[in-house]
Amino acid sequence: MLRVLSLLCLLIAFSIHGQIVSSGKKVKKKRVELNEEPTTFKIYGDMGLARSFRILQKSPTAFGKELGDRNDEKPLFTQSYELGLLSKLNKNWWFNLGISYTSFGEQYQIDWVDSSFAYQNKYNWLAVPFRIQFEGPSKIGFFINSGLQGQMLSSYRHEEQRSIDGINSESTDKSTSNIRGISLSTTSVLGIKPKISPQVRLILAYSFQFQLSNSYVKQFAYTHQAYSHMFRFGFQWSR
Repeated sequence: MLRVLSLLCLLIAFSIHGQIVSSGKKVKKKRVELNEEPTTFKIYGDMGLARSFRILQKSPTAFGKELGDRNDEKPLFTQSYELGLLSKLNKNWWFNLGISYTSFGEQYQIDWVDSSFAYQNKYNWLAVPFRIQFEGPSKIGFFINSGLQGQMLSSYRHEEQRSIDGINSESTDKSTSNIRGISLSTTSVLGIKPKISPQVRLILAYSFQFQLSNSYVKQFAYTHQAYSHMFRFGFQWSR
């Protein structure tokens, strides 16, 4: 009788142990599944504050001339806005396509004893960036991407400010006769996307853009390639 009872106790113990191990495995499997991002489609919107500048050189054509005062230009702060989507390629890789309004520029200022002169050039583009993006499995949502950005000129502004003996004047030139209508840039973004809710993430990122083509027409005195260092802030929604 004691042998039978002992055998029953052993069987019960093994059964309970097996259920605990099996249950532990199921819990572990569920945790792995929860860490994986189930969505295959995301949309986002962000805005950026950029420190933009340019590479300016004398045109190699017969129209070229020395830079003169333009050699002393300084960077200009500009804004950018972008809407886009991400489509999943595989576990960590995504295709990024967007539409943006982005600006580049430069500025100049000189002061004398009783007068001053300053101007700002601002080039505004409608752009379509397309990039390949890598996203890490971390909770903070690390990501990095790179690609190209086609740009169509939206507007150009040359603003001047003069002060002579305390008398101030301003003027604006919006002519685009010397600006190309289309250009191409490289674009790269490095950032994090902390989770706010199961469907929403905050975007905090650094972006670099460099214009591959000349901003000016061939008959202009200079060649101009804009670039910018940008801080980006926005939100991402997963479907």
